[in-house]
Amino acid sequence: MNTEMQHVDEILAQLANFTGVKDIACHRIANGKLNPVLKTETDQLGIERWKQVHGEKPVYISEDPLLTSILKERKTVIIDDVATDPRSHEEFFFFGIDSLMIVPVIRGEEVEGLLIAASIGSRFAFTPGQAAEGERLAALL
Repeated sequence: MNTEMQHVDEILAQLANFTGVKDIACHRIANGKLNPVLKTETDQLGIERWKQVHGEKPVYISEDPLLTSILKERKTVIIDDVATDPRSHEEFFFFGIDSLMIVPVIRGEEVEGLLIAASIGSRFAFTPGQAAEGERLAALL
């Protein structure tokens, strides 16, 4: 693993430790879609399956109102119950996500990527402190 990927891996591990949520991913935004960079390896969703699904079903920003708003507003979003939240989009269900926190990775004025903590298999209530830590870690990417 190159130095940059090791750095990303360390950031993902830190957010997993801080939140207690094990599925943490980093996406780069390019060509109008999410491009998987790296995620933690878990039993619920392995890295290869995660990349495969993103390849088969690309997530286009323009087709997802929530992601569009994150790029526009540049603010962290928390969804405690994906099944009942009207902001949830179909890609959340592809991955079996129950709760999630999406943190924009901001460079200058642009959102270059997303840091995502996803609870799979059970709902999770992210706290403002966890959101703040996610934002701190995203700034290090």
